[in-house]
Amino acid sequence: MKISTREDFPGWIPGNLSKGHLDRFYFLLAGLIAADFVVYLDFVVYLVCAKWYKYIKSEASFSESMVGEEV
Repeated sequence: MKISTREDFPGWIPGNLSKGHLDRFYFLLAGLIAADFVVYLDFVVYLVCAKWYKYIKSEASFSESMVGEEV
């Protein structure tokens, strides 16, 4: 309340709700939820890509493993 209250304005959630600005409070909540959803969505995309990833052995690592076996 102290952050949103100014000299002539009662703030977002005053004692009389008809004089307040709950719309700003709900827009703030919607923005925070949207930001959280974007972070969660990035995590889901990462998990999907990690699941599809297949390790491919390169020729360099293959030749190194063959040298170690010959000794």
